[in-house]
Amino acid sequence: MTQERRAPCATAGQLSDWIGAVHGELHSDGVSFSEIAERFGTPVYVYSASRIRANIDRFQRAFAGLPVSFFYAAKANSNGSVLRVVHRGGFGVEVVSMGEFRRAVDAGVSADAMVFSGVGKRPEESIEASAAGLRAVIVESVEELENLAQAATAASAEVPVAIRVHPRIDAQTHPYLATGAFGSKFGLDPEARWRALELLSASKALRLVGLHIHLGSQIREVQPYLDGLDALKVVLAEARDRGLGPEFLDLGGGFGIPYDVAGGAYPLKALAEALRMAWPSGMRLHLEPGRIVVGDAGVLLTRVVLRKRAHGKRFVVVDAGMNTLIRPCLYGASHRIVPVREIEGNATPADVVGPICEGSDVLAKDCAMGDVPQGGLLAVMDAGAYGFAMASQYNSHPRPAEVMILGGETHLVRQRESWQDLVQHERVPAQLEAVGREEGGMT
Repeated sequence: MTQERRAPCATAGQLSDWIGAVHGELHSDGVSFSEIAERFGTPVYVYSASRIRANIDRFQRAFAGLPVSFFYAAKANSNGSVLRVVHRGGFGVEVVSMGEFRRAVDAGVSADAMVFSGVGKRPEESIEASAAGLRAVIVESVEELENLAQAATAASAEVPVAIRVHPRIDAQTHPYLATGAFGSKFGLDPEARWRALELLSASKALRLVGLHIHLGSQIREVQPYLDGLDALKVVLAEARDRGLGPEFLDLGGGFGIPYDVAGGAYPLKALAEALRMAWPSGMRLHLEPGRIVVGDAGVLLTRVVLRKRAHGKRFVVVDAGMNTLIRPCLYGASHRIVPVREIEGNATPADVVGPICEGSDVLAKDCAMGDVPQGGLLAVMDAGAYGFAMASQYNSHPRPAEVMILGGETHLVRQRESWQDLVQHERVPAQLEAVGREEGGMT
């Protein structure tokens, strides 16, 4: 079931607290959003380093006193500058590909501060990362474990692994985000788990260092994590019965953020307190927050291309679309959309739509706003996670720039793509180079 994309425009009092309004115009840390758009063009992603740091600090304060390690889920936003801010704040990194692993290394993250997840890892990738000192390879299937054991034996390597347990817990989230529910492709079910533990107890090349679970994304309650811990405790007993000694239990991430309103943050303190009461002695806790670290620390600035009325509806066409931010199209997700400059007059419903030739290219339906002018700027809130990371070049639109506000200054952290970037990797066979209209074109 998808959520309809209704996103009423927010007032200044409903904005994230790193964003302010001065003389009717949005800004952050002394930097005007209008100035950013003029300098770097639109669409453009804007991230707040101070907000990312504040989100990190919130985790560290909530879980103080617990034997915890945090691994930022790089898939949420893998920009190198974002990774640097996160790691310098004290977090490790969870990666799901060798591309993310190498990005993290380039950002100064040591391999022993990383875990490697993902349902489709190749054995040679896991061994390469392990050879660099990786904290753990999160294994998703018996076949992956068998392949890894064979490759590690051939390479005379020892690989630290954690097995991902499939708990069949419904975290009450969007079906596309429910990775721990029945029917998901992720993790080992009970039968596969028993086979995996037997293989690990016999292997000299693989060392079981942890047990892992991930229930999904946009979880808003404490109880699913406690249910997940109970599931891991069962597997912990099974592992110990076979002479195995896992060192950590990983509860994954998925902590939700409130896209439709400001505030209403996930109850981290309540979760930490519940875990203190139930945590097994001698085990380390791993958590993998992603969206909650960067989601509300980013906005997408987009410019109004034109306005139109059709079918009794009002449309505001902007230069950002599903190629720039796919979440509304993919998940039916709702993002607050705010005019960068205050608009006088009555607010009326309008569909905010992009330039892509797809009927699903809608950022928000019935967004209540005044008569935003052609060329006016809109800010799409809470776009720091799964925004640029999922952007594409569909319809041959270059991907946008990324900008970071750091210490009261604005820094370009990814250049906008050019036309040349769209075609630089294409190659034309020699026999097609000379084809003209008379040979294969229109007459």
